[in-house]
Amino acid sequence: MATAEIKVVTLELPKLHEMMIESAKEGVKQYVKEQEEKQTHTEQTVPMAEIVKSRRYGCRNTVAKYRDEIMAENDNQSIVVKRGSRYYFDQVKFDDWFMKRRKIHKEKLKVDPRRR
Repeated sequence: MATAEIKVVTLELPKLHEMMIESAKEGVKQYVKEQEEKQTHTEQTVPMAEIVKSRRYGCRNTVAKYRDEIMAENDNQSIVVKRGSRYYFDQVKFDDWFMKRRKIHKEKLKVDPRRR
């Protein structure tokens, strides 16, 4: 049978203290990074009025049409949320949905321009 070698390392107290501080800093950096990732996924929702004010997605009726379309696609979606009588949008998810829809619409126009 082979015997395992055992190495004994001695550290001075200041060196040990410095290593502990460095490992704590790395742990805090990882924690902060994880919290930032979680925060981007649970971003604040924006009221429909602010989406309409931006005029990026069209007028109030157009945004309402998009809202109804999203809600009709899937009941458990997280893009549009109704709280009381007001609707709130997740800005990032709504923008992704809008850009995907816009791209699909452009492709359809390339196939048949009369769809305008």
